[in-house]
Amino acid sequence: MGVKRVVQEKLPEGVNSHGLTLTGFLFLHTLFIEKGRLETTWTVLRKFGYDNDIKLRDDLLPVPHKRAPDQSVELTNEAVDFLKGIFTLFDIDGDGALQPVELDDLFSTAPESPWNEAPYKDAAGKTALDGLSFDGFLSQPLKGVKKTLVLREIPEDEVKGLLSKKESLAACDIALFVHDSSDEASWRRAKELLVDVASHGEDSGFEVPCLSVVAKDDLDPYPTAIEDIIRVSQDLGIETPIPVSMKLLDFNSIFHDIISVAEHPHLSIPETEAGRNRKHYHQLVNRSLMFVSVGAAVAIVGLAAYRVYAARRNASN
Repeated sequence: MGVKRVVQEKLPEGVNSHGLTLTGFLFLHTLFIEKGRLETTWTVLRKFGYDNDIKLRDDLLPVPHKRAPDQSVELTNEAVDFLKGIFTLFDIDGDGALQPVELDDLFSTAPESPWNEAPYKDAAGKTALDGLSFDGFLSQPLKGVKKTLVLREIPEDEVKGLLSKKESLAACDIALFVHDSSDEASWRRAKELLVDVASHGEDSGFEVPCLSVVAKDDLDPYPTAIEDIIRVSQDLGIETPIPVSMKLLDFNSIFHDIISVAEHPHLSIPETEAGRNRKHYHQLVNRSLMFVSVGAAVAIVGLAAYRVYAARRNASN
């Protein structure tokens, strides 16, 4: 008698059109254990990489991906869809959140829930009914895959010390430069800091996308503000500054713009005149090397042709 038939007769819900269900699989191995056929269950466990302590072998566990200081790890769309399916499957009441009992059910086949200990415990926000939303659920598998905007203010007098280290901006996704729209000195200093950061990126190799913000937009700008801002933005190849006004509560979708620039960094990386000259110089050097190589090849071909001609002439004489 086949295995599926035995399970189906004893436990109809243990079999479906695809084969054994989890309930049927557990029932089958309960029968094996009751009949003293422990070696069958152990064979299955070892087939899937479990050791004598019923723990996965270390060589089967994914190795953490090594990444550079300026790199991050994110879930692919396929991974998000897979996790969404798992979330929906265990969201029994369909309220859009996993309640504690539903989370217990999620990890019922595991020795224990890994989310009961640091760094997962209390890492994600809960709903009013102590449920875990889908966004919170996603943040748990990768400990914060949901993008969160974290702003760190760097006082003007600390910028020089920050840029003294080569990799100081490696983990930075975007640099913001805020100045007072009515104060020309504030704009001039913000422009100097912007050039400093751009130059640091060109020298260190850790280039950072930059965005400028014009604060106090409710005040009258200094006389040449607009012309200066447009000129500098065009010279550096970045977007024109975003005007905001805290007094008028006009944030001009600034947070959306910040995230957008961070997600498309290549569009907002400033380029200084020195950086352009350096790049132009390298292009000229590479082009010159190419011409030298081609010239050498032509010379070799010419020499070979001359030797053939000389050999034929000697032979005719």
